[in-house]
Amino acid sequence: MARIEKQDNKLIVPDVLTIPYIEGDGVGVEITSACKKIVEHTINTIYKGKRKIEWLEVLGGEKAYNKPQIERFKAGSALNNLQQ
Repeated sequence: MARIEKQDNKLIVPDVLTIPYIEGDGVGVEITSACKKIVEHTINTIYKGKRKIEWLEVLGGEKAYNKPQIERFKAGSALNNLQQ
């Protein structure tokens, strides 16, 4: 998992950037999918395939509630790794 860092007042953006997201319920599912495609196409067009986004789904709401506890723990651990 990669994240944006700051060195000497400059942002260091990796070629593969991990972006966490929470997929909405109801209409949010369709919007999330469409938005991800638009962002991926834009990044590919601008950087000509040299950079891309790695999406990390963060569970929230009913989706998180219905997951077994071990899967919720794994998802939380992945998000904590990004915060460090």
